[in-house]
Amino acid sequence: MTDDVIKQLRRLHEEAGNILPLRQGNVERYHVFTDRDAEFCPAAGRVLLRMNEHFRHESEAALIVAAVNALPALLDAAERVREAEREIVICSAIRLPDGRIFRGHRHGDCIRTASELVDHQHNIGLVPEPWTASMCRDQGFITSRNRYVGREEALQLQLAAGIESVCPSGYRRSQLFSEDLY
Repeated sequence: MTDDVIKQLRRLHEEAGNILPLRQGNVERYHVFTDRDAEFCPAAGRVLLRMNEHFRHESEAALIVAAVNALPALLDAAERVREAEREIVICSAIRLPDGRIFRGHRHGDCIRTASELVDHQHNIGLVPEPWTASMCRDQGFITSRNRYVGREEALQLQLAAGIESVCPSGYRRSQLFSEDLY
C-alpha cells in the first residue's frame, strides 16, 4: 500500500470529523478481524483482510478496517455536503437544432444573440440557412452544474432547493420562466 493511499485515507477520516479511531479491529497473526466483516466478506467468516504483499504491516491492515467501518459515516458526510450544494438554475438558455446553446438574462436575449450570429454566419457562408423562428423552440436553463435543462426540470430543481419565485404570484404552472429567477 502506498503512502499516498494511507495519507488520503487519513485525510478523509479527519475531514469526516474523526468518526472512528484509526486502529479499529483486532489483528492476529496475518488476519484482521472486525465486528462488521460479515457484511463485507461473508464467505470468509470473520476474516476481513489477510496481511500479504499488499498489507504487510499491522497498522496498514487496521487502517483499512477502520476505513471500511467508517464508510457509512463518510457516505453520510458526503451526502450532507452534496445536499448543501444542490443544483439550481442560474440563467436562461436556448438550444439550437445543431446543439449550440446560447445563454442570457432572459430567453429573448438568447434568441436575439443566436439570430444575429446565425444570420451573420449565413451571410459569410458558414451555415446554409438563415435564422428562422423554429430554431429557438428548445428553451430551457443552465444550472449551477453547467447542465442545460428544460423548463419542467428547471422548476423541479428550484423547488427541490427551496428557492421561491421572485414573482409575487409564485411559480406558474409546471414550467420555470426566466421571470421567476430575477
